[in-house]
Amino acid sequence: MFYITVKGSILPVRFGKVEDFKEILAEIGKVALECLLKDDHVFEYDQLSAAILCEESLIIGLLQVSEYAENLQPAGMVSFIHKSIQEFLSGVVHHYRCVPEGNLGGIEEYASTLKDCEAWENVFQFICGLSDDGSSEGKVLGGVIRNSKHLKMIQVAESDDSVCDLLEQVVNPSKCSLEIGFGLFDEGCDLTSVGTVKLASLLPRFNNIIDLWLDLSDCCAAAVDTLRS
Repeated sequence: MFYITVKGSILPVRFGKVEDFKEILAEIGKVALECLLKDDHVFEYDQLSAAILCEESLIIGLLQVSEYAENLQPAGMVSFIHKSIQEFLSGVVHHYRCVPEGNLGGIEEYASTLKDCEAWENVFQFICGLSDDGSSEGKVLGGVIRNSKHLKMIQVAESDDSVCDLLEQVVNPSKCSLEIGFGLFDEGCDLTSVGTVKLASLLPRFNNIIDLWLDLSDCCAAAVDTLRS
């Protein structure tokens, strides 16, 4: 056990995995996300739930406060110690709360163009990092694509059958160019027979297919023929 001293008091510092503190971090993440959506990083201390207020060591590690009252409870305005912390916490609430509930927490309204998405790049990366199987990544990206009505191009470097789920979300595929794989040295898209048949049904929706680098080594002949036709 490690300890830190704050204003003359000693607090234990606990080290563990994100999973160990997911409920507390997700609660703080709700506030972090609300602030990000408003392009802000400062909020009132009272916005934190009672569950968070019991975890003083976590608060001190993630937040800055204007002043301390008794028992180390901050009063007034609170801010995140760095924007990257705020973005990480937003990723946590997305992974553990928003995605399982089938929503994007409001990000979809602010990520309708590529330029808009760039502002959320770190949040997306944290969401991907928290997902062991890529499920959160796919759902968030699918939601962004679904809300991008003026999407001009989709480029996929490496993928599998899940690329079909993303392509299904494109609102105006006839106005969107598609490129899967970027050349001879790129692994492209590794498809199963099921994925190949599904991709074959989706490709006609796109008027401009720039390139397709597909690994069909695990596909049956019938599936490959479906794609060729």
